Amino acid sequence: MQRKKFLTAIARPAALIPVCMVLLTGCSTITMPSLGGGGMGGSEWVGRRLQPHPATRYWGKVKKPNEPWSKAQLVILNERFKHAPDRLPEGGEGERGHGFDNNYEYRLQGTFSGNEIYDPNSDKMLPEFVLRDYQLISKTPTN
Repeated sequence: MQRKKFLTAIARPAALIPVCMVLLTGCSTITMPSLGGGGMGGSEWVGRRLQPHPATRYWGKVKKPNEPWSKAQLVILNERFKHAPDRLPEGGEGERGHGFDNNYEYRLQGTFSGNEIYDPNSDKMLPEFVLRDYQLISKTPTN
């Protein structure tokens, strides 16, 4: 009997959470700005690694697959779900180290979070791209 009372007691407040959220948001939909594509689940993009200086924290440029590079955005990667391609153990692996993949081109899965992140070394506020997966397209892209 005690178990049933306990489960009922914790179930009631949990059932009120959606109602409280509606009351707090005024029944409006909150959307995060993005550069197109679906939600966090895997929009496809093309990215080019850009490492002009070891101190910069941005990753490179990201664009939609059929857009010219002139429309690409410089981004900072969120590696919560997947590490960046050049994320290696401290000290690197032989010749490879942070930024070894400068100018490599990748097919990226992910989306823009709508957040901007400050990179103090470049003094830029940049969009955050949440990386889900990547695949190398070319080590020597042409354009």
